[in-house]
Amino acid sequence: MQRRAKFSFLVHPLNLESMSFIFGKKAGLLKLFGEYNAKKLIRYLPPYKYVRLSDVASMDGNKVDGLIIMCPLLPEHFVTLDHSAVVNKVLHCVKIAEKFGANIVGLGGFTSISTDQGLDVVGKVKPAVTTGNSLTASIVIEGICKAIEVLKKDSNKLHMSIIGATGDIGSICSRVFKKKVYKLTLIARDIKRLNSFAQLLERDGGAIIDSSVIFDEKAYSSDVILTATSATNSLLDYKRIKPGAIVCDVSIPPNISREATKTRHDILVFEGGYVSVPYYNEIKEEKFLRHFKFKSIYGCLAETIVLALESKFENFSIGRGQITMDKILVINQMAKKHGYSLSPFFCGERQYTSEDFVRIGSLT
Repeated sequence: MQRRAKFSFLVHPLNLESMSFIFGKKAGLLKLFGEYNAKKLIRYLPPYKYVRLSDVASMDGNKVDGLIIMCPLLPEHFVTLDHSAVVNKVLHCVKIAEKFGANIVGLGGFTSISTDQGLDVVGKVKPAVTTGNSLTASIVIEGICKAIEVLKKDSNKLHMSIIGATGDIGSICSRVFKKKVYKLTLIARDIKRLNSFAQLLERDGGAIIDSSVIFDEKAYSSDVILTATSATNSLLDYKRIKPGAIVCDVSIPPNISREATKTRHDILVFEGGYVSVPYYNEIKEEKFLRHFKFKSIYGCLAETIVLALESKFENFSIGRGQITMDKILVINQMAKKHGYSLSPFFCGERQYTSEDFVRIGSLT
């Protein structure tokens, strides 16, 4: 009898508040040390076997088992600690996945960013490794196109801004949407890399291209905004976004405050890159269900599961700038085969309704 495939996925807390969500009453001890000392202490904690999943099912009847592992580093730790210390922490997590018997390991959030999109891990462990960026990008593109459709907008007349345009998700989305929109504003921190990328896009024709290293009125007056950065805090002031705009936030931590949905009922702000899971109601793990809302999971986690269901144990989405349209099409087809598809539009605790689409779509 063939052994059932196994996957593991690495996550990390976003802030001290989320530590309480993850560890429950045990996290209360951290408060005794104060915020500054608690943040220093967290980095010395060992990895944590967060959620064990059994019988994660496909529409074709196949099933896999999984283990979600918590890497105890905050976003600020990933960007400020010595690089080798961070890589060793991530490798420690992957070694736990290896002992679990995982055939493939997905690197979520900063565990992929801080390891050169997985290249610092590949070759040092037995399981295959993926960042999950290919399916995430595929779902982001599909989600924005769907948002444009449900709001009844003409993409050929739209101005789109992409924040984090030179990153993995941002760059492939820039290549796709330059053929769909009227004007494309590229925003990134590295001006040399940004200008080089903008010139490359201009050679192939399509949308009017401009670029910027700062947020200005070009971004806030856009019809569509995609934000896909590795920033550790909010970047967009939702009060300045034009009525009727579409905002897709792929970043974790978020680049736009979830408070936006409470006061800005005239814009569509949604969390991009989320995938609906088949047989979600059959999942019994309480921690998993508490973390993921609206029967949806991260696209990077979904890619890891789909590759396990396919028994495709290879380093799939690895390295910077390696997302291609071919890979996007391949992983998208695999996902749909197993029943993994674009999630409903939601942000925070709010899921959008058809009435919301009509109201927002009527604004210009």
